[in-house]
Amino acid sequence: MTKEELLKLRRNAIEHKNKTGYPHLDDSHLQFYSEEELANYDIPDISMYGLIYGRIMNNKFHNSPAIEYYGRKITYEEFLNKIADYASAFTNMGVKKGEIVSVTSPNIPEVFYTIYALNKIGAVANLIDPRNNLERIKQYISQTGSTKLIMLDIVYPKIAKIIQDTDVREVYTLSACDSLPFGLNFLQSAKTLIENYRKNLPNCPINDVYKPLPALVSQYKDKERNYEPLEVKTKESVKDNVAVIINTSGTTGTPKGVMLTNENFNAIGYNYINTNVNFEVGDSFLGIMPNFLAYGMGLGTHMPFTLGLKNVVIPTFNPKQFPSLVLKHKAAHFAGVPSYYQYILADKKMQKADLSFIKNPCAGGDTMDPDLKKRTNDFLQEHNCPNKIRVGYGLTENAGMSTSQYYIGESTEENELYTVGIPALYNHIKVVSPETKEALPVNEDGEILIFGKSVMKGYVNNREETEKVVDEIDGIRYLHTGDIGHVDEEGLVYILNRLKRMIIRPDGHNVFPVFIENVVVSHPYIKECTCVGLKDKNEQNGRIPVAFITIEPGHEGEVDEIITELKRMSLEKLPERDVALEYIVLDEMPMTPNGKVDFKKLENYELDKQMVRKRV
Repeated sequence: MTKEELLKLRRNAIEHKNKTGYPHLDDSHLQFYSEEELANYDIPDISMYGLIYGRIMNNKFHNSPAIEYYGRKITYEEFLNKIADYASAFTNMGVKKGEIVSVTSPNIPEVFYTIYALNKIGAVANLIDPRNNLERIKQYISQTGSTKLIMLDIVYPKIAKIIQDTDVREVYTLSACDSLPFGLNFLQSAKTLIENYRKNLPNCPINDVYKPLPALVSQYKDKERNYEPLEVKTKESVKDNVAVIINTSGTTGTPKGVMLTNENFNAIGYNYINTNVNFEVGDSFLGIMPNFLAYGMGLGTHMPFTLGLKNVVIPTFNPKQFPSLVLKHKAAHFAGVPSYYQYILADKKMQKADLSFIKNPCAGGDTMDPDLKKRTNDFLQEHNCPNKIRVGYGLTENAGMSTSQYYIGESTEENELYTVGIPALYNHIKVVSPETKEALPVNEDGEILIFGKSVMKGYVNNREETEKVVDEIDGIRYLHTGDIGHVDEEGLVYILNRLKRMIIRPDGHNVFPVFIENVVVSHPYIKECTCVGLKDKNEQNGRIPVAFITIEPGHEGEVDEIITELKRMSLEKLPERDVALEYIVLDEMPMTPNGKVDFKKLENYELDKQMVRKRV
């Protein structure tokens, strides 16, 4: 789509001309972007590193801090130097253009140098969550054919058990202590890290296979550093080159490596360059989302570095620490999952804090129930925060960002609470019938499809799985999200549920859990609710809707009365066949290591093992 076409669509959206009633044809959300923003629509054909390099050079923020790590501040000039040193070392170590190097480590400065250095020379970082089990790590390495692995040294016990079953022949080790500060800047938190590190550090050998990466970087770095991106030297197109592989099992449980290109991630960077979200060079960004997640790589790594923010790097994150980290670092910007905001609401220090320093509180990676969103917005406003929480929506397969709530116009409070915003600048939404695949008009629920510059190249060595989720029609690549939702007349997007989370009852009726959850959490004594479909031993087919709930502190002794009230509320607000048939009270909701509700654990709950159960 050309800039001229975009500007015409914007004018039509504002003037309500040529309305077809179909979101993918009208692009009503463009009314929220200015003509100036759309005029800068084109993304240069550059690498991820090329974008960062150009932004640093052109905007002169060399002396601004790029990274803060346990009190040590690393400037953008030092950041560029480290990337150049690592790139020189990788070249001397035999890393070739297009080669896939596996990396398994939490966020530490050396991992950022590694990712951008590999990108600088045209290689690919295959990012693997070190918390995965042995078999899954082996699968993620093997599907790429990596012969080189970079790992945090404490991951050694896992790697030692599987390396012989992979193609890996060289392992380069990193330490979380390599970039710690010295002298007076040596904070207590750094001392604690070292103490814990020494207690858990395995006996990782140094030999022909296992080699410390920082030592090799010192050995091979070029005294006259070369900062030029690969595309400047070769004059080749790099936008479609795979930059990073993010690994996911998705809802199928099948391990898949998602190939994300330079343009996929640069679309996120340029989205924020060209929109009027309040970012200033040097602003503190709380880097709590790990870069082995698309959300963490796109919104938590590439975006802040593109904008010249100070990325406060947190290698090991406990959600309960979220409020104290926000206050300690005066974080102007942060991106977490919705469940983290419950800790802000409950934190005693937050109750007395002035939050006027917060510019951009964001949530994504999971649905946020409207009650939690409203309570969070009210709390932020009461504590002088100038902005409401900005909820976004995205998938690994489109670099973690599809929509965002940075523009929603003059929408009602109800729309504001339920929408996930408008499509990002380089994304477009199409809604289709799950059965017929025909396009649906505004306000009709169907499967959400995404097309635009952030759609993945495909899954690693898995054409069959790629073709299941990516349709190419008339030259346009549509990503099937597996999410049910709709777009309204204004261009706002609403996500109801994962298509795979839809519950088919024994009588064949379809139930969307989100409607049950929204009613249940509106009860003042309910803290959380997650609804899933469970097998009932008395039924041969289908599943019954079961609401798992947690109770607000101080009301645990009122379970019977609360559930009786929930039954009444549900029957008043929902059709009879759309209510939960059972309520199960939990001490706490099971969560994945990434802060999302662990649906698989709930779905494995057996109904004949009662805790507290109430059948409607």
